[in-house]
Amino acid sequence: MASTRRHTPTLKVKKPQVESLKGLSEGITSIAKKNFELDYGLILNLLHVEIDDMALTTLAHFYDPPLRCFTFQDFQWAPTLEEFAKILGCNLEDHGPYVGLGEEPHMKEIAKTLHLTSDEVSSWLEDKKNDRKGVSKGFSRGVLETKAQALLEKKDWKPFNA
Repeated sequence: MASTRRHTPTLKVKKPQVESLKGLSEGITSIAKKNFELDYGLILNLLHVEIDDMALTTLAHFYDPPLRCFTFQDFQWAPTLEEFAKILGCNLEDHGPYVGLGEEPHMKEIAKTLHLTSDEVSSWLEDKKNDRKGVSKGFSRGVLETKAQALLEKKDWKPFNA
């Protein structure tokens, strides 16, 4: 049996800038943090995880895109939603599967979810370049962080958590 040479892509790890998000999370009161964790699990803990470039680069070499899993010599590994939920401390029983792929949400839905006015949503939405579709709409990180900082100062936790 002849061995086939595997194409290994080069990978450049870009570390996210999370200092401003850490600052926001440190300003949350303990009760508000517990309420946030009830809704979103332990996702805030990810802000404090150190990223190991070498480990990510090495692991990426084993990823098989057509199979959507990591392929090692003796086994294949495909983390399940349940495993991710366990790591993040989320409860999947309260949430059904997301079935809105390909649909664009309406301005009123976005405004209601983020506790904003429709005018704020329409003025803050920007066109974002997307590899797959070309252009999609989204909010700039700066706008969202500024709004979150204002809500933190007012201690208005429900919209802050959104």
